[in-house]
Amino acid sequence: FADDSELYKTQPVMAVGFPMGDEDINFATGVVSGFNKSEEDSKMVSYIQVTAPINKGNSGGPLVNSEGKVVGVNAAGYLFSQNIGFAIPSRVVLGLLSRLHAVPQRSSDSKVVYSPIHGVHACSINTHMLHILGMNQKKIGKRGVLVVDVSQDSFLTPSIQKDDVITHLYIPDIFSERSSSLDPRTYMADFDCSQPFARAVCAEIDNHGQITGYKTEYPRDVAQHNQITANLAKYTRVQAGRRMTMVEVIDVIPTGCSISAVVWRKGQAEPQIVPCAYRCAEKAIRIPRVHWNWEPMDWEIALGMCLVPLSTNLMEYFSECSESSDCNNLQRFKDWDHMFDKRVVITNVFANTDTFNLQCVNLGDTIKSIEIFDQNNQSVAVI
Repeated sequence: FADDSELYKTQPVMAVGFPMGDEDINFATGVVSGFNKSEEDSKMVSYIQVTAPINKGNSGGPLVNSEGKVVGVNAAGYLFSQNIGFAIPSRVVLGLLSRLHAVPQRSSDSKVVYSPIHGVHACSINTHMLHILGMNQKKIGKRGVLVVDVSQDSFLTPSIQKDDVITHLYIPDIFSERSSSLDPRTYMADFDCSQPFARAVCAEIDNHGQITGYKTEYPRDVAQHNQITANLAKYTRVQAGRRMTMVEVIDVIPTGCSISAVVWRKGQAEPQIVPCAYRCAEKAIRIPRVHWNWEPMDWEIALGMCLVPLSTNLMEYFSECSESSDCNNLQRFKDWDHMFDKRVVITNVFANTDTFNLQCVNLGDTIKSIEIFDQNNQSVAVI
């Protein structure tokens, strides 16, 4: 594997695979045309966009550079378009390896690997906002974004707080730590997140949320951070200095490692360096997406109904019904205030049951709790 952070637009690449089920391996050449992102399962995901055709059978194959090293894994292409393909960056793939090996193999050959939730709402800042927050405008300069809220299951919780201003992120540079390339077969043995890092990717965030990356040392304190930022011009820029988004920067963090965020807080004259462990929440908190082909489906038949835990899959399934007046609106659970609510969804009402005859519920209705009464109309249990 080679470092995808050194890619640049128009760089030659080659997609390797078996397109359209061809028995012989094929090679499709092209160039890096851009860097893209897409929303999947309520999370933004970053991709390398290439002109090499990515057809069915190419996906999962390597995207290699002119040296024959893997810079990405082929992911998708547009069926009715030409010269538009997408690949997962090499650092994203390597960052997920530890979790991939930890997931037990099920009956199928595929695995579902979860990555940590970003879960941060941030907005641009200006000098007036910094003045209201009581922060040093001259020291912060034209850098940083204001944290509006942090979700319960974000990997940044509780290190990052509401009203923090984040100006820099320091991310372990796995390639600089080991070598210019990594062997995925020995990656797990060679890479130890528990050890301190000497090198980092310094992500400098401007006040509009755009990021410029630099290959720097990993700072141990604020004084070393100040020294690094004062001399950023001497460091190599990531991907030829192009502006990146927060998604592109966070996605490449190796799972299980920690990053350092440079944070300014109310009433403090100097910033803090706050460590944040890049790990998944110990238990699922937000409404999940269930991968039915690989994960067991949970359901229960009770009171003449089929009840299924609320998931984003069901939100999509009932999206047309939810727009009508006779069905509850499941789309409200996509909102920040409701995405952590626990509900079960009525997916079927069986004929000739009391519930069916009463016509008191509709498909797509959600149930928060069920209260049971005895013959004297006294509550005896709440489920």
